[in-house]
Amino acid sequence: MLRKFLIPTAVVVLSGLSMGKAAVAAPTPISSPLMPYVQAAESQYEKLNINTATAEQIAVAMIGVGKSKAENIVKFREQLGGFKNIDQLLEVKGIGQRTLDKNRDRLTIE
Repeated sequence: MLRKFLIPTAVVVLSGLSMGKAAVAAPTPISSPLMPYVQAAESQYEKLNINTATAEQIAVAMIGVGKSKAENIVKFREQLGGFKNIDQLLEVKGIGQRTLDKNRDRLTIE
């Protein structure tokens, strides 16, 4: 007599790992038009230029800055005619010292 057994998925995954085989697929890289700016913000060699970045790019690259604050940064930049130094971000509504400190190394002014 032939018997059928159900093997839980977890057992199959674990047995695959114990045999040295990859049991799960590798993560798929995410592609986005903003990725160069995210990578630039994370790199110590490339920084986000806050005088040319869009609000969307700023929101993605800066820690603690969402769409609304990023739009405030762009509006303030336009009123100034461009930032002269990073500390001027403190004059933007919603940007405090802590937010500036978290992002200082990610930003540049050119």
